[in-house]
Amino acid sequence: MMRRALLGGVPHLVAAAPTLTVLIAEHERLPVRMASHFAADGTVDGYAGHGIFVGLAAGLGVGLAVVFALLAALPARSGAVSRQDVPRFAITVSWAVAAFLGVIQYAAVAVNLDHTDGAGVTLPRWTLLAGLGVAVVAGGIGWLVAPRTPLTDHDPAPVTPIPISDTEQVSWTRTTAVVWIPVVGAVALAGGLALAVVGAPGGAVALILIGVLFLLNGRVRVTADRRGLTVLVGLLGLLRVRIPAEDILSATSADVSPASFGGWGYRFVPGGSGVILRSGPALIVTRRSGRRFTVTVDDAETAAGVLGGVTGRAC
Repeated sequence: MMRRALLGGVPHLVAAAPTLTVLIAEHERLPVRMASHFAADGTVDGYAGHGIFVGLAAGLGVGLAVVFALLAALPARSGAVSRQDVPRFAITVSWAVAAFLGVIQYAAVAVNLDHTDGAGVTLPRWTLLAGLGVAVVAGGIGWLVAPRTPLTDHDPAPVTPIPISDTEQVSWTRTTAVVWIPVVGAVALAGGLALAVVGAPGGAVALILIGVLFLLNGRVRVTADRRGLTVLVGLLGLLRVRIPAEDILSATSADVSPASFGGWGYRFVPGGSGVILRSGPALIVTRRSGRRFTVTVDDAETAAGVLGGVTGRAC
């Protein structure tokens, strides 16, 4: 576990080191107003101070190191969620992201050297392609050096289908909501609007998008009936997941953790997806394609029994 955590986190610290070294060791060669953002043709269209550059490089390096270390250190793969090696995949993504950001950040700082002002700085057009190329290579290396993660819980425990006659109507509905997700979304949205007012469009757009995503993932309403499974996500139910009864191969329940999905909300993992708002019981539906959809909800076993009765299969 420790090895996987180091493989997931250390690349971001290594990638940030060259940028921080130039920022600190060559401080006198950098302009007070540094070019920080560039248009598609490489011309500068945004500026930042030296301190902001240092904070961004250090913050991204440490923050991403912690996030990817936690993802890579997941103790085991749950076959109930996905048979794919999620921690190994996280290490691969970590190496690729670290390499890409390392190249882009270093190049953005290096082009500022020996300029009296950031206005005259130009970023070479090949920088983005170089970053992508290095990211592909680094991701491949990360996949090769990452250890395989043991697979547990190959299949969830079977659930007895609820007998349903042709003349009977059946419907099961439950709602799960958590308070902290929409609260974080509201705070991020307010912060984004504040940045927009003070004239920081880049940060404003990022925070507003984060806020909207959180607001759209704080509540889930799950319905199982003769039509199949319907999941409404968010306070307004704007996001809908619909799995027709004829597309359901099996349905069961199991305890899951957000760690198996890399976080909370609407998540994707190799071989499956899900709406994960908390740890605990979840309904797991396997589609005919083999992909699994998971949603955390109370009384998930009953929902699986309803779907089993609707599809007429032992689940």
